[in-house]
Amino acid sequence: MKRKCIIFGAGKYFESYISIIEEKYQVIAVTDNNSSLVGTDKCGYIIASVNDIKLYEYDTVLICMREPKTVQRQLISMGVTKISLFVEPGLIYSYGESDIANEIREYNTPYKSNDVQEHVLFAQINPCTRTHKFAELLNRNGIKCSLAYFGKMSEQARKALTYYEQVIHFFSYTDFLEYVKNSDYDLIHCSNEPDILISLIGGCGKPVVHDCHDFISLRDNLNAENMALEYVANTKSDGFIYASKMCMEMAIERYHTDRRKAIYLENRPSIDALPKKKLTKLSSIDGKIHCVYEGGLSDDCNHFRFFEEQWKLLASLGIHVHFYTQFKESYCQKIDSLSEFIHYEGNADIYELIQTMTQYDVGLCTFIELPCYKVKLDTTSSNKLFEYLAAGLPIAASDHLFHRNYIEKYGVGRIINWNEDVLEQFNKVSKIEIADDFVKHNRLTMEDQAEALIGLYRKLIK
Repeated sequence: MKRKCIIFGAGKYFESYISIIEEKYQVIAVTDNNSSLVGTDKCGYIIASVNDIKLYEYDTVLICMREPKTVQRQLISMGVTKISLFVEPGLIYSYGESDIANEIREYNTPYKSNDVQEHVLFAQINPCTRTHKFAELLNRNGIKCSLAYFGKMSEQARKALTYYEQVIHFFSYTDFLEYVKNSDYDLIHCSNEPDILISLIGGCGKPVVHDCHDFISLRDNLNAENMALEYVANTKSDGFIYASKMCMEMAIERYHTDRRKAIYLENRPSIDALPKKKLTKLSSIDGKIHCVYEGGLSDDCNHFRFFEEQWKLLASLGIHVHFYTQFKESYCQKIDSLSEFIHYEGNADIYELIQTMTQYDVGLCTFIELPCYKVKLDTTSSNKLFEYLAAGLPIAASDHLFHRNYIEKYGVGRIINWNEDVLEQFNKVSKIEIADDFVKHNRLTMEDQAEALIGLYRKLIK
């Protein structure tokens, strides 16, 4: 039975992590020092007054905010002694009578092998599509997989859990380390971001592969701690996987990563995700260009995924934009309301999404041009580029090397210059034909990378 907790803190931190907390606790109340929140609904909870804490029977008051010390002392002054702390990305600590926080430990039965079949443990803070694609690929090739994670798992990600023998949600780094050390996995496949897990499990007695999706140092949150973790991840692991050739070359140049132990595997679609049939094009009905965007958004105007102005421009030209995302629904509804030509389509499983996208004309990879993100976008392997091509859609892209290389090599799209005639450019892109078997014919599926992945594993497994 879950322990009962009162959450103290109803801000953005709470909104981001309530789903994780609910996995571990029965949340009986949520409170906050902001009196204007009392009586309002946050994530399905009516916010209670701090003074109401004494009315409840609970196992702990869980502080859910970035700066917990003041609240901890406030609770102690109120006579509350059963206090815990939620720490990003999903750790839970208990406070005793002192200011010292201790991990809340749980025993997880180690995995013990009873056969000779190889078994890989994937470890990641927040499980993502790339990880699930690898697990699916390994299953096809007779290799068992399990998953260890700490943070959030989207509903779409949960649909992929059938690829794993075991799925373990950890709330303690110590528990995770002891589980890994005492289990019989043949190899640990550890994905960033962040680079913390790969840095923790060096010396666990098993070969460890660092799967670098992108470099944290290429973002705007550069600090000494992240740089140190990135260095360890790219030098101290037993094997290295990068999401693009450019990422791999950057690691070799920057950190002298051992080229003999490094490969790159792009974010390609699984062969099972390719569409079984094509839907009727919406443009054949209304004569308008229909673009689609799938992936992350941002409501921060200084982020490369802030698309409001760009999409309003397309809408003003009579070009439809349909978007699929896991980003917060309230913001998506706001974007949808900007124009009758902008359509929030919700979220969809990747296997459904690729087929759904066959009804559109153009796939959007038009990230906002910001100097601080240029190198990141130049080197990142874009899931959406491959998924648009799998749906038979030509690409409209921003001028970043990864996009440009594919567009120029295969003739599958166009780099958009927003200072020239945008409507004319999109008309030209929409007329580019992508063969139904383009992805298969050009060996651009995840399955086409199986030999490289399994070859690296078997080099490391002794």
